[in-house]
Amino acid sequence: MSEVFQVSLDNLIKGDLEKMKKEIDAQEFEKFQKDGNVFTVLFIILLIAPVPLVLLWKWAGLAIYLALFGITMIYAVRIEKYKKKYDIQTYKEIVAFTDGKSLDEIEKTREEAKRPYQKVLLAAGAGLLVVVIAVIMTAVMKWFM
Repeated sequence: MSEVFQVSLDNLIKGDLEKMKKEIDAQEFEKFQKDGNVFTVLFIILLIAPVPLVLLWKWAGLAIYLALFGITMIYAVRIEKYKKKYDIQTYKEIVAFTDGKSLDEIEKTREEAKRPYQKVLLAAGAGLLVVVIAVIMTAVMKWFM
C-alpha cells in the first residue's frame, strides 16, 4: 500500500493514529464537559431539595432524594475517572484541560504541591456551605410554619 500511494509506512500508519487519537480526545473532552454540567446541576439540586421533598412527600420525598443522591454520585465518580485519566486535580489544571491546553512541567509541579492543602480547604469550604444552607433552610421552614 505504501508503494501504491508513495507514502512511507510510518506516515501511513501514524498519520491515521494521530487523527484517531485527536478525535477520541475530542469525544472524551465533550463527555467530560457534559458530565461536569450535569453534575453541577444535580449538586445544586441536592443542596436545595432535601427539606422541601421531605416536608411535601415525607418518606417518598426521602426516597426521591436518595435516588437523586445516587445519580449525582454516579456522575461524581465519572468525573473523578476523567480527572485521574488526564491527571487533572487542581482548578488551574482543570481550566487548562477544558481549554484544550496542558501545563508545562514547572507549572505542573507547582500545582501538584498545592493539592494537599487545597483538599483541606475544599473540605472546610464544603462543610461551611452545608452549615449555611442548613441555617437558611431552617429559617425558611420556621417562617412557613
